[in-house]
Amino acid sequence: MIGENVDDLLYSPALPSPSLRHAKQTSHFNSRVSLTMSDGDAWVMLLNNYCQEKKRSSPTWTEEQSGPLNALSWTVKVFLGGVEYGRGTARTKMDAKALAAEMALRALTGEDSAA
Repeated sequence: MIGENVDDLLYSPALPSPSLRHAKQTSHFNSRVSLTMSDGDAWVMLLNNYCQEKKRSSPTWTEEQSGPLNALSWTVKVFLGGVEYGRGTARTKMDAKALAAEMALRALTGEDSAA
């Protein structure tokens, strides 16, 4: 459940490290607020909030699928102002979008992806 200080959640400088293996989990963004949502939603939400806070253009996404129907692979790219900032490839569209959002957010904040 979201606590009273939603702004602390939305603009937290610390990035979560959601695992894409679980559809739902509780991610603690700071000591006062926790939020339960799908991991993909968390990364996309954080990217949208970052762009809004920094007065950047809203992210735009491209999606493409490849492979046979029994083993589809999705590649999602995220663009800001026409420039590609992230790309993710995964078995599901949601996971690919989450990877792209994570890559873009880390690029924008200068955080190493190994963190």
